[in-house]
Amino acid sequence: MAYMGKAKKAAIAKELAKCMKKYDIRYTLAIRHGTTIVMSIRGGSLNFGEKALECHQYVPASVTNPTARECLREALAALHAGNFDESDPMTDYFHVGHFVDLVDRRRSEL
Repeated sequence: MAYMGKAKKAAIAKELAKCMKKYDIRYTLAIRHGTTIVMSIRGGSLNFGEKALECHQYVPASVTNPTARECLREALAALHAGNFDESDPMTDYFHVGHFVDLVDRRRSEL
């Protein structure tokens, strides 16, 4: 059963701060429904593309800027730290440590 608590969030925040500092990205972290960690990008100079960005597990192909792709890879790796996935979609059984949402809020405000 997916669970995201304050202690887990703090550990992820520590790892995330290391990689986001070098890309000068401003963001917030939140816990949604006790199961999901949400990273909302609030500012920074990197362009993630023309479309609104929302990723959960993989970097979308619409992100063509190599620096932005690397930044998202590192962010997703930090967000998935300590996570596991023993799901079996064929039998409709989903068992993960926690869910991840990464959203570029700069685009959703346009």
